[in-house]
Amino acid sequence: MLLHKIKDILSDIKEGYPKIFILGFSAGATVAWLCSEEECGDGITGYYRNYAEIAPQCPALLCFPLEESSFTVDELI
Repeated sequence: MLLHKIKDILSDIKEGYPKIFILGFSAGATVAWLCSEEECGDGITGYYRNYAEIAPQCPALLCFPLEESSFTVDELI
């Protein structure tokens, strides 16, 4: 799964950088959001995401559209 590959990469490079921030769009935002649950980085920015039950363990900036056909934006926010 893509999530496990990204977590492995982040784990491998974490010691080489003072800070790691993850930026994701659509499915990538979901991966970034899932990574935030386990402190894989120092912060995330996501444009759209799922898994509302996750509590991030790092700073997170989430950007949403005004309207989306696949979910109700106001309910998710």
